[in-house]
Amino acid sequence: MLGPASGRQRLLAACGAAACAYAVLSCERPSAWVVSCFGDSHTEGIYGAPWVPTLERRLRVECRNFGRNAWTAASVARRADAAPSAEFAVVLAGTNDVLEVQIFTGL
Repeated sequence: MLGPASGRQRLLAACGAAACAYAVLSCERPSAWVVSCFGDSHTEGIYGAPWVPTLERRLRVECRNFGRNAWTAASVARRADAAPSAEFAVVLAGTNDVLEVQIFTGL
């Protein structure tokens, strides 16, 4: 059984993930790539900073915003099947699921 990762192991893993992300972002990307972004109001851009336009600008590819206010993770999953195909997808879901638990359980 493996124990908890040490600080050094977590740092190495984070650096590795950052290096992989940099490699993907810095590679030649066909301009026809499409990224579908699914989620709730945070993805839609109602609350907080609208991150989908920033992602589109940084990646220099089309990013389609499929975020909708009040969507739960189940809503996102149901609607993702009906979305047009894309090479990549980003999912930011779960905030409304937590809010529902808090409302219905009184937490």
